[in-house]
Amino acid sequence: MHQANRIDSAAKSQSVGAASEPEVCSVILTYNEVDAPLECFRTIRRQDYAKHRVIVVDNGSEAPVYEALERSIPAESLVRIEANKGFTGGMNVGIQRALETACEYIWILNNDVLVPDEHTLRALIKTMIDSDLGLCTPTIVDDYDPKRVRRLYGYSFDEHLWATPLNDADDYETRRVKGQVVCLPGTALLIKADVLRQLGSLDEDYFIQWEDMDFGLRAHKAHVPSASVTSIEINHGFVPAEHRGLAYHYYDARNQILLRKKHLCGWDLYKSLFWGLFRIREIMKWHEEGGRAPANKALMLGLYDGMIGRRAARAEFNIAKHQEWLIRLTMILVDAMTKAVK
Repeated sequence: MHQANRIDSAAKSQSVGAASEPEVCSVILTYNEVDAPLECFRTIRRQDYAKHRVIVVDNGSEAPVYEALERSIPAESLVRIEANKGFTGGMNVGIQRALETACEYIWILNNDVLVPDEHTLRALIKTMIDSDLGLCTPTIVDDYDPKRVRRLYGYSFDEHLWATPLNDADDYETRRVKGQVVCLPGTALLIKADVLRQLGSLDEDYFIQWEDMDFGLRAHKAHVPSASVTSIEINHGFVPAEHRGLAYHYYDARNQILLRKKHLCGWDLYKSLFWGLFRIREIMKWHEEGGRAPANKALMLGLYDGMIGRRAARAEFNIAKHQEWLIRLTMILVDAMTKAVK
């Protein structure tokens, strides 16, 4: 199988000839935000790449927010959705619009991404063509805390489908060489249009969280070659988990379960669920120690919904008493089984 390859070259100094440039469409999704998506839009528009169009999808924002976007983004670049369809549903609207054009590559971007180098897209496209890649991403530089800048190259999956962030280029290379499954983050993912036609778009069951891991696993199974380009960086407004809303904790827990159910079966699934619950139990303890009870309850509801197979979106994250106690009992059993295994 093809694994994610490390491309470590002087890509920035190379370019694709303007006459032979494939068409690229960038898709930015936003919901009830103005400043971040506008700044993202401006940096993407500054790319030194002639055959490039940008689509901004407004995912059902409140009227004043959408009107502010409308005043700053040209009508041909702005798409309005009446209701929030989540990251997956909203991004799929943009992807479908892009596929209806003649573009050969689609660049999906979080709305808090900044691309400081105007040659970034050109360098990524050259890497895609030279290495015959289906998926490609620059290095994601998370600079929320200037004292602890984090570089993300991808995620490695173990046999239990637990994702480990790869924040070191050498670690990324080592895991790839060992044959581990390496998936690329969806923060600024450049995708060949033919790959999207082959695999389909993002799975809307996830709503938000883990949809990029699912897409990466699907690409891996289909032998689609992919790469993290260590010589090219973009900036991302990373937010630590303890500062995120309840939706993040709910979907992060629920979608881990849905991912395992989708990609594993039989005894492999049961083992994966057990070790996944063990790791999530550690997160629950972390929430408890930090006094983050609402986040913990949203996480437990996510676990409950994942186990029963709920895929619909949730507007509220209040867990019922019987659901909470069922999850707590499950975690007691996980603790006991873990001690028995050790």
